[in-house]
Amino acid sequence: MVKVFMLALGAVLWAATAGAQQLGWVQIEARPSEAQAVERAQAYAARLANVNGFALPSGWYAIALGPYDRFTAEQELRRLRAEGAVPGDSF
Repeated sequence: MVKVFMLALGAVLWAATAGAQQLGWVQIEARPSEAQAVERAQAYAARLANVNGFALPSGWYAIALGPYDRFTAEQELRRLRAEGAVPGDSF
């Protein structure tokens, strides 16, 4: 279900800067282990679209929604927070 979980962060950053538009992600959680992150990503994917996971340079694993253009990412973040669909500290 979350097959792209271990997508390399460097490749994503390269793709984001290579495009004409600036891409944005909504980070909804970070977990210290891959197993925890996969479990949480699967739970989110059951009710939200565009769920992705990333291995961070810090050794943690981020769960994010996107990519979106920057404007859409900001709108989605506000909407999902207002609905209580994502934690209030999502960014």
